Amino acid sequence: MRMMQPVMILSTLLAFLVLPIVPTAVSATPIKGKIIGEITDAATSEPLIGVTVAVQGTALGAMTDLDGYFRVEKVPAGNYDLKITSIGYNEVIIIEVAVTVEDPVEINVGLDAVLYEMQTIRVKAKAVQNTEASMLKIRQRSSNISDGISAEQISRSGSGDAAEAMTKVTGASVVGGKYVYVRGLGDRYSNTQLNNSPLPSPDPDKQSVPMDLIPSGLLDNIIIEKTFTPDKPGNFAGGSVNLSTKDYPERRSLKVSLSSGLSSNTQPKDRYIGYDGGEKDWVGYDDGTRDLPDYVQDHPELRDEVPSVSFLNVPADSLSYYLPLINYMDSAAKSFNQEMQPTRKNPPLNQSHSISYGDLYYLFEKPLGVVGSFSYSRKYSSYSDGFSGKYKLGGAGASDLTIDHEMNDWVGRQEVLWGGLLNLKYGIHPNHKLGLGYMYTRNGESMSRLMEGISLEHLDSGQTLRTRTLSYSERKLNTLQFNGEHKLGKSIRVEWQVSSSSTSQSEPDIRYFTDQVAPYQYEDDAGNLIDTVSYDINPSRFPRPQRLWRNLDEDSKEYKLDVMVPIGRAIRIKTGTSYLKKDRVHTEERFEYSQYGNYDGNVDTYVSDVGVDYIDTIVFDDGDPVTNDTTFQYRFSNYLQDASEDRNQYSGEQKVFAAYSMINLPLTSSLKVVAGLRYETTDMLAESRDDSYEPGAIDDANILPSVNMVYAFDELMNLRLAYGRTLARPTLREMSPFSSEEFGVSRYLIGNIDLDYTLIDNYDLRWEWFVRPGEIMAVSGFYKRFKDPIEMSIIGANGNLQPLNVGRGRVTGLELEFRRRLDYVADFLRNFSLGGNLTLVHSEVDIPKDEMVYLKDIDPDANSKRPMHGQSPYLINLDLDYKSSGTGTTVSVFYNRFGERFAFNATNGTPDVYEQPRNIIDLLITQKFLAGSVLKFSIKNLLADDVLFVHEDIGLSEAGQKVYERHSTERSVSLGVTYQVW
Repeated sequence: MRMMQPVMILSTLLAFLVLPIVPTAVSATPIKGKIIGEITDAATSEPLIGVTVAVQGTALGAMTDLDGYFRVEKVPAGNYDLKITSIGYNEVIIIEVAVTVEDPVEINVGLDAVLYEMQTIRVKAKAVQNTEASMLKIRQRSSNISDGISAEQISRSGSGDAAEAMTKVTGASVVGGKYVYVRGLGDRYSNTQLNNSPLPSPDPDKQSVPMDLIPSGLLDNIIIEKTFTPDKPGNFAGGSVNLSTKDYPERRSLKVSLSSGLSSNTQPKDRYIGYDGGEKDWVGYDDGTRDLPDYVQDHPELRDEVPSVSFLNVPADSLSYYLPLINYMDSAAKSFNQEMQPTRKNPPLNQSHSISYGDLYYLFEKPLGVVGSFSYSRKYSSYSDGFSGKYKLGGAGASDLTIDHEMNDWVGRQEVLWGGLLNLKYGIHPNHKLGLGYMYTRNGESMSRLMEGISLEHLDSGQTLRTRTLSYSERKLNTLQFNGEHKLGKSIRVEWQVSSSSTSQSEPDIRYFTDQVAPYQYEDDAGNLIDTVSYDINPSRFPRPQRLWRNLDEDSKEYKLDVMVPIGRAIRIKTGTSYLKKDRVHTEERFEYSQYGNYDGNVDTYVSDVGVDYIDTIVFDDGDPVTNDTTFQYRFSNYLQDASEDRNQYSGEQKVFAAYSMINLPLTSSLKVVAGLRYETTDMLAESRDDSYEPGAIDDANILPSVNMVYAFDELMNLRLAYGRTLARPTLREMSPFSSEEFGVSRYLIGNIDLDYTLIDNYDLRWEWFVRPGEIMAVSGFYKRFKDPIEMSIIGANGNLQPLNVGRGRVTGLELEFRRRLDYVADFLRNFSLGGNLTLVHSEVDIPKDEMVYLKDIDPDANSKRPMHGQSPYLINLDLDYKSSGTGTTVSVFYNRFGERFAFNATNGTPDVYEQPRNIIDLLITQKFLAGSVLKFSIKNLLADDVLFVHEDIGLSEAGQKVYERHSTERSVSLGVTYQVW
């Protein structure tokens, strides 16, 4: 796949530069009008294949394809009537279709089945161009309960990546700016797909894909399916997120967007901290600056031989053995980058740019759709007022919490995100389509952090702990998809897809440096007491200064085949199979500084004072007369020792085979049932390089039933009822013995080789009313029951974390959603629309038995249940829009708030930590000017509420509050322009 990256990037450029001028077999659409649209069954909303669409008075016409779409090309400008005919359906004539050369005319029609005699229905032409309405139409026709957001709404909200866009979707929240929680359920209970194919995750600790990795400019829409149907993967409970990329344009389009902005905490002078990275950081690449030094890599046989000594006496007859080791200790220590602490910086403005191109060509007189897109963003963020607290229970109640540490916190981040895609769709025949899609995204994040304060878990009273962190994370995602759609015979539909994805996360040269500052007095020569401070690096109390190189690579391949067979006009039987294989390799190399001599608190001096000094030649007297034996003595400054552990090098694989069958059965003209079974096998293996640990393994199979019922009161109103059984698998990292520490916290996350999957029973009910195009009102209720849910649990006296299956859990919730134009209230409000959604959720899960022992010791009446990790009791989204087609002005205001959510387990009876609610308001103003140009101005996070985590039941008054973490957030302001070339 690495060889493919430049090839695919070059292909994207070729799509921009070459295709518009290719004169031979591929030719652009002639400069005439076109009529496009979709023909469906009016009763079932199913697309109709092979319907004839004729432009009366001409020889022009077309037939609908596999998706019910038609396209009539080369239509001269003018007014026409369309005649639409299909065997078994009433004929429809659409009159006064106005065709122009500027834009295609879109006609969407539902045909009624013939009941007694042929009838001709004449209707007035109506063009439908609202993509939000199209999104709601997809929801209305869906067999299951789903929500989503269109490209139009993503653009209107100013979302730069998929994570930001997801915050606007009903029941979805985003934790840590990356991970989507649907209906209050953690990332392990959601899956992410790209064009209906699973995406691997570059995060070693998470099941789901970090959504900030996907630029929003590459997306056509995002749909969350909240109920299970057998033709979809069974590994979700909250929702299955499908990212759809742009596809099959109807006309040539070239759009360029440029924007720049600043953040309130970052761009002011000297407010930002950072460090010197590589020359390619601006494109999300480390250029080798952070690589493990070549000298260290080239001498693996010496890395494990480095002794922990301050000096070494080497007899002359052993010099040939020790000299290579001594030279290695000297040269290796000096080869490492010597920057170990952040410095003040003045970052440039934030920026975001994109370009997209699409057109429909004809290759050998067959339609070839081409879409290419590229986006790039670079932004800086920081805070200098952070606070980190850690407490433990020191008495019989929560008010008796005592301090472990209280530290001030200062963070600076630089994030680069860019990506490109190239999609080709070729209609080789009205009944056959082939598609090829490639997407590449890359994210680079540089982070600098300073923490300073008291830490009684490490130091004595009156002493100060200081911690510095420099890190860089480089993530990338490669996806290649090849698919086909075919109609066999009169009605059998076959779809297949082959997907290959690779993802990686590289963390080169993470640098940690911790020291202590202690006050003390000494007496000078005159007998005066002098107050001063001492500095120390004490590995018995906190970790040594160290550097880590971590790398995760995961490859996945999926093969899918779906066959749909209609029986009669309305019954559909669908069956298929799929096979998914993932391979993961995780490596970690860790080096620790060994200190000899005094440390004066100067980090730069400490890091630069490395290597070996030759002292002298010593003649030894062993009690006998002096001999001629000569020993060479070497003194050591700081040097680095390889502290890597084999247990933290692991590999794993996951194989999932599935077969399913389902039926779409209209019981009456109003009631439809979609039901079936999915058979899914799970074969997972995670093993460490340290063969003293047993591998983690799961080898099992499940039958997953599903029933979705839809009752249509009329064409605009549905009642949905659904049941489905799904599962949630652990990550390969969780199943391995891998152990990692959050630096400075002295709490390890330890894998569990006995971990098993979770089974979930899901029950859903939804009433939905599609009032007008683009408008909806909906009420949903859901209940989920979990068997063996996986929770992060505290083990041992040190408070280490380990994933465990913890008995049972349940989630109950209610969702309310609306979107209305306000002209129904008063005519003067016709340019305004109001939308929003509210999600109420209650969850509870069993607390593990071992953890309950600690709780019962503190409080015999302690509750044996707690909320599921990351669960918010409520989510609120509101948006108000003003849109004037006359002036080209659009103003949008967005409001988001989440309820207090469970964040972290605390140790030994200490109240757990909860993230507090925040209010987020965004403002976006767009103004059309000149031809095809749009000016965009946005203010995000207008209120700039603090991020705040507190211990449960402490209270929120400043006097009594015990804060786990707090820091300010930033307002960001940006100004940009979008130019539609074509």
